[in-house]
Amino acid sequence: MLNKNKIILLNLFRTGLIFFVACYLFIADTGLVLATGEAAYTMTHFRWRNDDGNEAAATWGTAAEDGATSSVGLSKNIRIRFNVDNTGNYISRNANYWLEWSTNSDCTSNTNWGIVTASASCTTEAFCVADTQLTDDGATTNVTPGITDATGTFVGELGQADAFDAITANIDVDDDPDQFVEIEFGFQVTSNAAYSTTYYFKPTVAGTEFNAYSGLCASLTTVAAPANSPPTLTVNEPDGASDTIAEGANFTVDYDLDDTDHVVTANFAYDTDASGYSNNLLLVEI
Repeated sequence: MLNKNKIILLNLFRTGLIFFVACYLFIADTGLVLATGEAAYTMTHFRWRNDDGNEAAATWGTAAEDGATSSVGLSKNIRIRFNVDNTGNYISRNANYWLEWSTNSDCTSNTNWGIVTASASCTTEAFCVADTQLTDDGATTNVTPGITDATGTFVGELGQADAFDAITANIDVDDDPDQFVEIEFGFQVTSNAAYSTTYYFKPTVAGTEFNAYSGLCASLTTVAAPANSPPTLTVNEPDGASDTIAEGANFTVDYDLDDTDHVVTANFAYDTDASGYSNNLLLVEI
């Protein structure tokens, strides 16, 4: 009886093993094990945006998508939105998108490109993350009219980035069915940016270039430098009317010095022959 039970258990074990093996082979054969491909990131379009409303309500900074923006003032907040399409054969899982900038117009290159500086680290950089009207790590909506949709289904993932760093939260974009996401960044053109200079911007996946940028590279040109305003100096005292001083005594020179666009230095000197500048300095005022 004991031997018979053993045989029955053995037969059941063998049957279960065969069933398990058959199920595994079936799963593999039906294509459920397809983790050999990879996502392919394509930036299909971009558009500049004004920081005058939330993610859904803000106005566009350019008349059409894929257009350059120009005459951008320094110390100004601005936003940019990208359409990202997964054209690969594998899901894009937990991707963090970065906003990078350069004076290099080739978006496919990684030479002289760098992430827009986080607000906490902003010192002398030309561009820094700013607290715009976006909601950091908030979901994006398929704003209409806005950017032309890529092929597939819109994914309203956590595509808003501002306030702290130029990095989105983790975003998943599937390949089957095809999906795309729109991501938007807010930042400031700081006073350290150069006047009349064109800068370029692109999204990356944690610093790695997209597979394709559709021949596009977003550009921003800063405003021309303002005309120089000369300083003004008004001497109130001495005023040329009964200005006398005894030898060894003190005399207070009263003046107003102003420059609207620069820090100005004025040198004060005295002259003994009423002819020209004798370089007898009294003081240097900053």
